[in-house]
Amino acid sequence: MSARAAVLDQGDAAADLPAERNLRLNTVALIASTASTGVLGLAFWAVTARLFPPAEVGLASALISSAVLLSTMSTLGLDVLYERFLPIAGVRAPALLRRGFLLVAAMGLLTGAVLVAVGPRDPLFQSGWAMAGFPLMVLVLAVFALLDKASAGLGVARWAAVKNLVHAVAKLAAVAALAIWDHAVTIVLSWTLTAAVAALCTYVVLQRRSATHPRWRQAADLPPRRQMWSYFGSSFGIASLWSIGPLVVPLIVVTQVGQAANAYFAVTWAMISALYLMMHLVVSPYVAEVAAHPEQVAALSWRMVRTMAVVAVAASAGLVLVGPLMLGLAGGDYRSEGHSLLWLAAAFLPLSGVAAVYEGFSRVQRKLALYLSVQALMTVVIIAGSWVATRSMGITGVGWAYLGAEALSAAILIGPAVAWLRRVRAGQDGRARHAAAGAGRVWLRVGSVLLATALPVTLLCSVDRPTASAAVMMFDDFNGPAGSRPDPARWGYDLGGGGWGNDESQVYTDSPDNVALDGDGHLVITARRDGDRFTSARLTTKGRLSFVHGRAEARVRLPRGAGLHPAFWLLGDDVDAVGWPRSGELDVVETISDARFIHNGAIGPDTDGREYKLAGTLPIDPPFVDDFHTYWVQRDPGVISMGVDDRTTTVFRAGDLPADEQWVFDKPFFLLLNVAVGGTWPGPADDTTPSPAAMTVDWVRVTGD
Repeated sequence: MSARAAVLDQGDAAADLPAERNLRLNTVALIASTASTGVLGLAFWAVTARLFPPAEVGLASALISSAVLLSTMSTLGLDVLYERFLPIAGVRAPALLRRGFLLVAAMGLLTGAVLVAVGPRDPLFQSGWAMAGFPLMVLVLAVFALLDKASAGLGVARWAAVKNLVHAVAKLAAVAALAIWDHAVTIVLSWTLTAAVAALCTYVVLQRRSATHPRWRQAADLPPRRQMWSYFGSSFGIASLWSIGPLVVPLIVVTQVGQAANAYFAVTWAMISALYLMMHLVVSPYVAEVAAHPEQVAALSWRMVRTMAVVAVAASAGLVLVGPLMLGLAGGDYRSEGHSLLWLAAAFLPLSGVAAVYEGFSRVQRKLALYLSVQALMTVVIIAGSWVATRSMGITGVGWAYLGAEALSAAILIGPAVAWLRRVRAGQDGRARHAAAGAGRVWLRVGSVLLATALPVTLLCSVDRPTASAAVMMFDDFNGPAGSRPDPARWGYDLGGGGWGNDESQVYTDSPDNVALDGDGHLVITARRDGDRFTSARLTTKGRLSFVHGRAEARVRLPRGAGLHPAFWLLGDDVDAVGWPRSGELDVVETISDARFIHNGAIGPDTDGREYKLAGTLPIDPPFVDDFHTYWVQRDPGVISMGVDDRTTTVFRAGDLPADEQWVFDKPFFLLLNVAVGGTWPGPADDTTPSPAAMTVDWVRVTGD
């Protein structure tokens, strides 16, 4: 132990807790706070989802996500400098705090202004006030973020935990109280103003501690300036790379899938990112304690590893067991859209624990080159993977991108992490309670780290994975000006009346009154009363797109009312040549009248050319169809599966057909979307039938081999 360390230990005996106890206290406080703020953060987005329109929630979440991640970049790596060097800064600590926070505040203004100047103004910034206020928002959140590591460097990470918890409660109360103004700016201000108050109070008490505590009234013991600049450069690179991926991903979701989809992503990701943060916050008190007590590096390292293993497994299990229930608080569509992303996060969060552990070890050694290189590789995988995968899988594609990045990172870093643990164990000071353990015990402890990498294997068995050979044949998210037609290269129209084989009463048209984009990323098919008749629309991909084996799915909100019969279905390409039912028909979803059940089925010919029907029904509460749900059909050789969201409702197999019924479903089929009115099945429309009655389609996707 150095002479200076001995002096500090004596001077701090009355004020500081022993190193391991202080590490445990700060770590537990951060974990408890992060878990609580994660729940409260989800509650925040759940409340906004209930009280604000989805488009406003999506816009606010994109602004907040962008500001949070720009604020992380704006810290310039000073946060990890504080974490690593404030414990040994001595009398220089107050000045370092003041200068650092001023620099970060200035960078927050600058990065926010840059995004306003060169970023996607539409749809992010819809007024001059939004453009002027965004840099201030980044400033506040940058200072707020820097306080976490500054608290850790001053040995009181638990104060940051209190700050974060108070902010989580305050912003939730604010957004609920101000919800009468149901605009995105209300959500943003509730988040930002409460953060500003919490940050100011925390900075004042930290500045006072740095000026009065005995540890920071000693002479500074900082390393040479060159080493600090090297550490700073690497830390800045890591912080920038860590920020770029999450900064870009919400923008990818907004532009590729739409604002409403970003609302579902934001609510789900709020819970995931809170657990991400919790795992990385375990590292911060460890680095600060080792900097203050380097002679205890072995004991502190093993304590951090054990804590990380427990947190990683608990985080993964929590997402699987509790996550869907929490999403359900926001609404059924939030749960259905975010469910797969939750499961993928449960797989990649334990993998991220390996990188977090190695990050702590590299910061203690002040050797960040490998970790910096791995972060660069992860950033490329996350951005490229999200860009490609969201086009075919929606927000679930983000989960696959993160899973690939974290798996690659863990594979690279697990070896160096284990090697470090061996080295510090071998170099212990020989005290009895830290005596070297036998090989079996060492490998038992190493196994706690390896457990985090083995857990995803089990979880991935429960996730619907795209087949390796699947290719996106079509993805239409219906972006375009309000009142415009859907893409004519993808969609045509069936026109006219005559009953359509079911004594239906509507006349199909291609008028914008019956079929048009709404300007918010949706296709709207509208049945409406026109004198003594109804007009509607029937869209088809006939002659434009068909597929044999693969998956067709659509995210749809269905109308209900007397005589209404909306449908998403498929017909065989050869219908004009062989006629119906020899062409085959696949009904992915149909409802009738007041929508008390979902119908799906298949219709084919027997050997005499007469129709046979395979049908399945799912009883529902009628309000179910008032929300968006994803209806799908999976076509494999000899097998047809259908379902809604993550539930399979019907499976038809060629091998189950009687000998006189022909399986005609392994050939090209095209897609249809329509709203019929009246007919032999739903019955006639009456005075209670809503007009207009709209079927709203968020997106349609077809993947095939």
